[in-house]
Amino acid sequence: SDDADRSLVARWFKLDKNEEQVRTIGLVGAGAVAVISAISSHGDIWWGFPWFILPLAALYYFFAVRPRQAERRTHETGLETPPETAVTSDDLGAQITADVTAKIDTRVAERVRRAREPKSKALVLLTLSSIVIGLAITRISADLNDGASWTTYVAVALGITAVGLLVGTFFGYGGPLIPLGIILGIALAVGSVLPNAQIGQEQSTPLTSSAVQHKYTHGIGNLELDLTRVAQPKNLLGRTITVKAGVGQTVITVPEGLNVKIVSHLRVGQILVFGRETNGTDNHLTYPAARPGDPVLTIKINQNIGNIEVERS
Repeated sequence: SDDADRSLVARWFKLDKNEEQVRTIGLVGAGAVAVISAISSHGDIWWGFPWFILPLAALYYFFAVRPRQAERRTHETGLETPPETAVTSDDLGAQITADVTAKIDTRVAERVRRAREPKSKALVLLTLSSIVIGLAITRISADLNDGASWTTYVAVALGITAVGLLVGTFFGYGGPLIPLGIILGIALAVGSVLPNAQIGQEQSTPLTSSAVQHKYTHGIGNLELDLTRVAQPKNLLGRTITVKAGVGQTVITVPEGLNVKIVSHLRVGQILVFGRETNGTDNHLTYPAARPGDPVLTIKINQNIGNIEVERS
């Protein structure tokens, strides 16, 4: 609360006077990751990210932003170090006591004044308006291209919120933006692992080639795609099926004799494709087509955690 010396988190982690700085650095860093995620061609916050930006931003903050904040606080509270004056030994104790009491009274009065004075909502309203504009531009760009996932919109909103908080370190009041940034950061973190919010088991057994979708997504659980029931599987040749899953097991069954190429990527877990196996972290397994010169059905599988299995039947 505004009238408290420190928040609960500050007392838990003993942040003392650095609570605001730590919070701002965290949210600004999350915003930087969000911006990179939004403009990345892969839509992935972990690959292709220029990590050198983060230490540069931290150096800029500690050597440029933070000294300005300290200077501004010192100027506002009137706590500049007074010039040295000659003091007798008899008056030294009384002068020290008076100086300490005056500084304490000044700081208490300043905190009370800041807690009572109304906070301007201009920065918050400006940031929220910028978020709306940014989301609209993202939607227009998505409609003109191949669309965009919901995490892209979250990333744009988080990036703009981080900019608003960064501006608030110089002027304005961005307090209400803090919980908004935390919520958006959590949503982006969850969305980076889960393609969608679906939880449980999903089974798809199309009976015709037209019923086979171009893209299958699943959040948490088991995803099973059985292509052996397709009436004329040769009609699938020349097509590409993309499968994206978050956490769980993905099982794909293809008809015997169908010319198939499998391209799979699994961050953590095991991949088993037609008897070939790989496991661990950052797993890639590509199974080439049996007849490269002929039409081929390409299946691309991208999963974060769990197991991937492709078999024939």
